Amino acid sequence: MRMRTGMGSKIAMGIAAAVMAYAFPAFAGDGFIGEWDTVTEVEGTDYPSVMKVWEEGGELKVSVEDDLNGDMETSNAEIDGDTLTYNILVEALSPDPIQVTMTLKDGAITGSLESELGELPMSATKIGGTDGGGIAGDWDIFVDVQGDEYPARVGIKEDGDDVVVTIEDDLNGEMEVSEIEVDGNNVEFKVLVEALNPDPIPVSVVINGDELEGTLDGGDL
Repeated sequence: MRMRTGMGSKIAMGIAAAVMAYAFPAFAGDGFIGEWDTVTEVEGTDYPSVMKVWEEGGELKVSVEDDLNGDMETSNAEIDGDTLTYNILVEALSPDPIQVTMTLKDGAITGSLESELGELPMSATKIGGTDGGGIAGDWDIFVDVQGDEYPARVGIKEDGDDVVVTIEDDLNGEMEVSEIEVDGNNVEFKVLVEALNPDPIPVSVVINGDELEGTLDGGDL
């Protein structure tokens, strides 16, 4: 990984001690951010798919993929309280995008997909947990260094039994992450910030609903 130089001494000095990071998803309170196993009922037959919801550049994004149609085009994704809506192009059902409406309650999604066959029932459970918790998601984090907040971004994805963590900021770009360990909603990993330390720095975070909180331990910098 190549990192940009020029990080101020104030940041290096502050990170030399344990610092607290607070993070909030860009769509706080939605609970939809993450990856979901979805099922759509069409004339008595269940059709499974995978739905991913994330934020990118201040915009809500949704992807839906199944074995029959592959990755389907989506647009106009919006969250209003506990309701998610978006349009999806399912060419087998309609040449025009059709609307999906989903409601999240107690970690489970129920909803419908509009079609010429009427409203098709849909349901979904979050991958990695059915309680609406889990650890998957993207967070805008703010590292508190001696009263100043420094923004970064953390992404956590679950891929079967594996967990992938990414962390990046405008100054350093994407930083190398290693030694990821997960215990419930507690995630520990190490991040390499070459401008500060030749060795990876331990990070420990706890994910509680829509919030992420934890520490970045600078060690003997």
